[in-house]
Amino acid sequence: MEVGKHLIRLKSVFIKSISLGSFLLLVSCGEDVTQSTLVLEVSTEKFVVRIPAEGELEAAKATTIGMPGGVFEPQVIAWLAEENKLVKKGEVVVRLDSRKYIHRSGQEKFEIDKANIGYQSKEATLSNEKAEIKNDSMLIGDELTIAGKYTSDDLRVYSRNEIIDSMKNQEYLEAKQGYTEWRGDSHDAKSASELELLQLKKGQHAAKLGMYQNMLNQLEIVAPHDGVFVLEKNWRGEKARIGETTWPGRKIASLPDLSEIKARVYILESEAAGVKVGQRVEMYLDAYPEQKIKGELEQIDSIAKPRNNNNPVKYFEAVVKISSEMLEHWRPGSQLKASIFPSEKDKVISIPSQSLYVENGEYFVYRQDGSDWEKVKVELGTRNNAKTEIVKGLQSGDRIALFKPRGDENAAL
Repeated sequence: MEVGKHLIRLKSVFIKSISLGSFLLLVSCGEDVTQSTLVLEVSTEKFVVRIPAEGELEAAKATTIGMPGGVFEPQVIAWLAEENKLVKKGEVVVRLDSRKYIHRSGQEKFEIDKANIGYQSKEATLSNEKAEIKNDSMLIGDELTIAGKYTSDDLRVYSRNEIIDSMKNQEYLEAKQGYTEWRGDSHDAKSASELELLQLKKGQHAAKLGMYQNMLNQLEIVAPHDGVFVLEKNWRGEKARIGETTWPGRKIASLPDLSEIKARVYILESEAAGVKVGQRVEMYLDAYPEQKIKGELEQIDSIAKPRNNNNPVKYFEAVVKISSEMLEHWRPGSQLKASIFPSEKDKVISIPSQSLYVENGEYFVYRQDGSDWEKVKVELGTRNNAKTEIVKGLQSGDRIALFKPRGDENAAL
């Protein structure tokens, strides 16, 4: 533009049009008017509201990769497959640290061996005790036989004291034999109980060993089907990493179905006015900025929230349904930039937002009226970053002040 070259003379009006998409004119108005400003000639044109967003591709459907159902303790991630890598069914994608369970399994094996030795030792001891009781019973039986064999039926042969002693000795042996039989029966019951208790303790250690062995078998997580291995973000927006502790129920990764891809985008809260489901979206992958991806806003959160704990800035999270034909290089997790179009209108009047002014809650512009300016009340429609739609108050061909003329103290919007 060569606006600086135009001379402004009193007592004359000189308007020079300058091409700037619209007509910008340098104006000098009237004999007693010393103010000048750039002028915009209003015309109808296409008006577009474009809201920026950013995000990444994701699969519409995906199989979750997480800790197995039989693992109920926190685990440390020892190894992860390469992210965005194609994996085959049965291929290991996550390996959890097994050292704890190897150690515990060793301890239980030791306890089982110890229980086996204790059982054998107790069994030998009980067997010896049983043999001792049996020997006592046999000895008492022999003594009773001898006592009965050498006892005379003729009471005249022995003295009274001898007869009494002989009777007492036989009664004692019979009582002793009864006691020995009771010992034998009690020992059998006691032996069975003690051996059963040892077997139960051994069974407890065997059950723990089986549990730890089962845990070891589940610490290698394999792909349930072919797919692309994609790490999932936790509530802090962080992906799983080697050495990190993970908890039962947490999603570590996913195997997406590549037959249907969507985009998850984040819209800055301060720029999300007017965004709603069904609006047109254009996207470009960071790695392929020359390829336009067309889509439609399918879902948007009702509440804005921070994307991570380290940044308080809030975003609305939205899902975009992709209508473009899918290309081979599209992968879940690919970063992208997006533009959402809340408003697209043809043949409407729109002016730069800097030309609008407010007074007592009403909006107005300065419209040229011959060699003077008049304040014209206008009604606003939608806005974008630079322009505002005028639905009432101006018509095509009107000329307005691009900037506020000197002498008016109202503040611009």
